[in-house]
Amino acid sequence: AALTFSSSSQQKHKLLLFPDTLLVLVPNVSVSKSLSSKVELYYMILERLGKYQEALDVVRGKLGEKLTSELQSRENKCMALYKKLCKWPECNALSRRLLLKNSDDWQFYIMYFDSVFQLIDKSWTPPEEGEHSLEGEVHYSTEQAVKFVEERITEEAKSSRPLRGPYLAKLELIRRLQHRDCNDQYKLGDPEELMFQYFKKFGDKPCCFTDIKVFVDLLPSTQCTKFIRQLLAVIPLSAPTEGKLALPADIKALQQHLCVVQLTRLLGLYHTIDKKQKLNVVQELMLRYQHGLEFGKSCLKTELQFSDYYCLLAVHLLLDMWLEAGEEIAVWQSLTLLEGGLTRSPSNAQFKLLLIRIYCMLGAFEPVVELYSSLDAKHIQHDTIGYLLTRYAESLGQYAAASQSCNFALRFFHSNQKDVSDTNFSHDSS
Repeated sequence: AALTFSSSSQQKHKLLLFPDTLLVLVPNVSVSKSLSSKVELYYMILERLGKYQEALDVVRGKLGEKLTSELQSRENKCMALYKKLCKWPECNALSRRLLLKNSDDWQFYIMYFDSVFQLIDKSWTPPEEGEHSLEGEVHYSTEQAVKFVEERITEEAKSSRPLRGPYLAKLELIRRLQHRDCNDQYKLGDPEELMFQYFKKFGDKPCCFTDIKVFVDLLPSTQCTKFIRQLLAVIPLSAPTEGKLALPADIKALQQHLCVVQLTRLLGLYHTIDKKQKLNVVQELMLRYQHGLEFGKSCLKTELQFSDYYCLLAVHLLLDMWLEAGEEIAVWQSLTLLEGGLTRSPSNAQFKLLLIRIYCMLGAFEPVVELYSSLDAKHIQHDTIGYLLTRYAESLGQYAAASQSCNFALRFFHSNQKDVSDTNFSHDSS
């Protein structure tokens, strides 16, 4: 919770005095749980005051042993403080050590690469005697980073559970080296081939698309079509017959194909085709959507259908035709597809959000209120997605609906402010 006080002077007064008060109280606390929360608060106050070194001393000291509110709480706080203090050797050594324990933690790869290149830019070298840093051995060259990532991939091959982190780390390192115009000399491999191998290993996972899309900028624009064809070639689809599509035989193959279709749109390959070809793609996507419903016959109403993304992509293509070429029939088709999709996936929030957007753009506000209500937005969501109603409600003369949406958000903020005040009071009186 944020620290809020009645005035800026009172806030400054309390923030200055509370750390000293806490130092007096903490040694007398015998209940570990209570002590943990007080140390956490002490850390937050020091960080708020910009006293990063003092906060680091607390985290690394005996009091830091009580920070057990989350997994690796102490290490995460140390990492954040090292970064703020620009202690790149410690940052590097700690992230490296944590990656040796868990080579699938992405946040530590980012910190590892950040620190390595900071040290390279500063021409840092380790001391001739003693430890490299407070956290141990430091990697301070590109060669060391390349070797470290390759070792993580080698270790992953021995793991019983496939880990995505090492493979994505290699792509991230290639991108950073490309930005420095020095990728070729380290022979880390062709990004296109690495992404292809990644797809073969993780293509049936819903996360594959979101993983790969971060690195598609590594592909030359001339290679995009070839890359998509290469991916399609390894998906186990049924043999196509005259007038019929090659369809997936199971959910894994469907997920792989969905990933490729999403990448096709992301790479802009659908934007280069004409109206007739787009309509053919929409028809194909909807046929695949209908076929995919066979895999979801046992799904509950609260679960999404496996093929819902086919319907969404078809709708987005139709919306492109409407917004870019003024094809009015396309928007009515998109509404039909989305309403039909909702009958099969009543809990699909993306269908509902897209319907809200389209209805509002058409000036049809009445169905929007019911759709928004069915989203069952809670707490901060009234602020983050409530604008979907309020941005159009006023211009469409729907003041009651706009007022209701704003009141939902206000109630959340008022209750949250009261909770924060009560929390601060309980800490002050303890």
